Amino acid sequence: MSYASSRDLNPRSGDVPYYGQIVEIIQLNYYEKFRVVLFKCKWADTRDNRGFKRDFLGHNMVNFSRIIHSGLI
Repeated sequence: MSYASSRDLNPRSGDVPYYGQIVEIIQLNYYEKFRVVLFKCKWADTRDNRGFKRDFLGHNMVNFSRIIHSGLI
């Protein structure tokens, strides 16, 4: 199920594809007791057919030149 917001009374059922390209991997090591791995990714915009399509054989085609806003200026 996918909700638009916490007040959404009409959830929709279906696949929501997310495709990303890993740019950088960082591992934080806290005195050999605790480790955290961070992944910096570029996320493809899969909201329309210009960013994501399925071909006639069922393979996914992702256009990574259409990236979702990263928050960076």
